[in-house]
Amino acid sequence: MRNQRIIAPNIIFDLLKRLLAFKIVFLLLSIFCGSLATANTELSKESKLKAAYLLNFTLFMTWPEQTSQAASSSPQRINVCVQANENFFEFASALSKGAKFSTSRKQIHIVKFTQSADCQMTYIQQDASVFLQRILNNVLVVDNATLNTEQAAIKFFTDKRKLRFEINLPALRRSDVTVSSELLKLAKVNRDVN
Repeated sequence: MRNQRIIAPNIIFDLLKRLLAFKIVFLLLSIFCGSLATANTELSKESKLKAAYLLNFTLFMTWPEQTSQAASSSPQRINVCVQANENFFEFASALSKGAKFSTSRKQIHIVKFTQSADCQMTYIQQDASVFLQRILNNVLVVDNATLNTEQAAIKFFTDKRKLRFEINLPALRRSDVTVSSELLKLAKVNRDVN
């Protein structure tokens, strides 16, 4: 009895946070050190990070269809529609085919925005105002804060030369998507109802 220690819950919480951070760092290192057979030499490090974040977002979100498919043995197809340059599209497509994104619950597919109407998440690098009707019921991720739209669930921004993201909870609620508290810990969170 004298040699037994009691582990406090806050220590366990800290260990879980470090494990999550380690997984993200490992993924990012594999992106930069790994060789993808695409034209990613023309893609900036920031764009590569955005692609990695985009795919990781899908792992920490639950769409309504996932709840109904939970009993099913087939994985849910998550279409991430991308309105971006060709190099970004190719890099994100190659990255999505990696083992990290082939889980038993989800299959992540990168699709060109112009080629699909069935998107669960949409990433837009340019003004989205002409597409707003088409993307009403999915998670909209915008490239930067200058693409200011109330519908954006996630916005990338730069703070002190580091890439960050903001999560707009009211926009996610409108999309009927649940986000993990682990992802919220890493984000700037907007809880305001517009």
